Amino acid sequence: MLKLLASQAAISLSYEQIAPAALLSEMQHEWAHRFQQEKTRAVIHVDDDTPVFEADKALLKRVFSNLIQNAVTHSASSIDLTLSARKVPDAVLFTVTDNGPGIPPEYHEVIFRKFGQVAGPHAPRVRSSGLGLTFCKLVVERHGGRIWVKSAEGSGSSFYIELPSDPTATGSD
Repeated sequence: MLKLLASQAAISLSYEQIAPAALLSEMQHEWAHRFQQEKTRAVIHVDDDTPVFEADKALLKRVFSNLIQNAVTHSASSIDLTLSARKVPDAVLFTVTDNGPGIPPEYHEVIFRKFGQVAGPHAPRVRSSGLGLTFCKLVVERHGGRIWVKSAEGSGSSFYIELPSDPTATGSD
């Protein structure tokens, strides 16, 4: 646990104001070529009352890129991908949802651990370091937020990222 806390402290944040709709649109634009190659249908849904918030945009873009990469890579066929954001009490809740192969419940915590990966007869054979979701978790927690997944094998996955509207209130700066 001490090592994990040291890793979080080592992540330096450069805060800036971020509009969730603009962030997700930027991600969609940056991934447009890959989406076209993989025949991925990507849509964005952002509630009108979703607030601007402060975070490290470059690091958040790496988090979203990792989640998008995983969705596209771990599916044997084209997928539907939804990037969404909405206001929740004192936070912004982002969701990255796909209709890919899904993740069995016994792996929902494992995948966020260093080198943790889904294994089994139905898991696609993908070259991966097993560090991407660990990085995502470190960045999100360094922002004072949390990340989790809801998924079932054969039913796609939804990754949730909850980030505080005011990072100074959480002591994450």
